[in-house]
Amino acid sequence: MPICTQQSHITGMIRGSASTSRIPTLKSAKAASSGRPDYQLERRFNDFADLRHQVWTYAQRKHEEGCTCTYCDAFMSYIVHSMAQPRLFVKLATGVDTRKKLMATFCNEFMAITLGGKSEPRPRNFECDGFLAIPYVVQRFFQKEDA
Repeated sequence: MPICTQQSHITGMIRGSASTSRIPTLKSAKAASSGRPDYQLERRFNDFADLRHQVWTYAQRKHEEGCTCTYCDAFMSYIVHSMAQPRLFVKLATGVDTRKKLMATFCNEFMAITLGGKSEPRPRNFECDGFLAIPYVVQRFFQKEDA
């Protein structure tokens, strides 16, 4: 379970494999058997909300000819329809433990979308600002801060 050192901070669990990449990826069979997260984050609720807003800013932009790419559409669909994300309702109507679980789900879902999911490869649309910027924004959020 996530650990919270102060009530004003939320620690989220990120499930992924520890590799040379700084972004967590899907667990290997060996890592999955341990049941422990590869990453733990200690961030304020507002930090999660800022990440959501930054990703939304890139994903909602118009693309060439007024269309959106499937990569940005996946983020917009999650942001619009999922309740497991930093929203005012979640902040006001849930307790600390529930918020920790929701933020862990939020982080895991954002990582899955960023990496392209399990079955679909990430599209190769290099004309899209979101396709180029969102992975960088997500990576920055999940990197350990240098003290």
